[in-house]
Amino acid sequence: EAVERLAPGSVLYLPIWVRKGSDQTPLEHTQRLRSFLFAALGITVARLFDQRRLLFFENGITSFNLPVAEHVIGTRASRTTHPRTLKGMERLVELLLEQPFKIDNPYLWQTKAQVVGRLRSRECESLVSKTTSCAQVRQLSIDGRQCGVCSQCVERRFALLAADMGDTELPHTYSVDLFDGPYV
Repeated sequence: EAVERLAPGSVLYLPIWVRKGSDQTPLEHTQRLRSFLFAALGITVARLFDQRRLLFFENGITSFNLPVAEHVIGTRASRTTHPRTLKGMERLVELLLEQPFKIDNPYLWQTKAQVVGRLRSRECESLVSKTTSCAQVRQLSIDGRQCGVCSQCVERRFALLAADMGDTELPHTYSVDLFDGPYV
């Protein structure tokens, strides 16, 4: 019944705010359960619409989350959309629901530039300013400024430039701009 209320090809936007604690003292300092939370929310919405499939949209380098330092090996690294993580979640959901359920990441073999380029090809560039890529989640300010120097911020910035979408970011998106230095 709920699916019938949506026009074919439309997107249902469900904003959900999740906080790790107060702004000053977050209760959780890792993001290890991030994919579990996102999947649980996505699965819940999918089931509301009698769907048996959930899609994650993350590019391959980020999905594999290659260890860039010794301290991010093993359980210290968040591999939120790694194929093994998604397959494990898929098996868990199938056991709980006692029916088939598929979790896919169709952008697994794409670069971030290819992924953001899809926004331009669909005339959805305005969505860029509504996203966050920063890995420094503990330091994110309430105004949403990203650090600008972590690997995710750098990858985002170069991907947008490579896709000729550098103009889609708002002024002062980052605390430190790669080209202009710290925002004062």
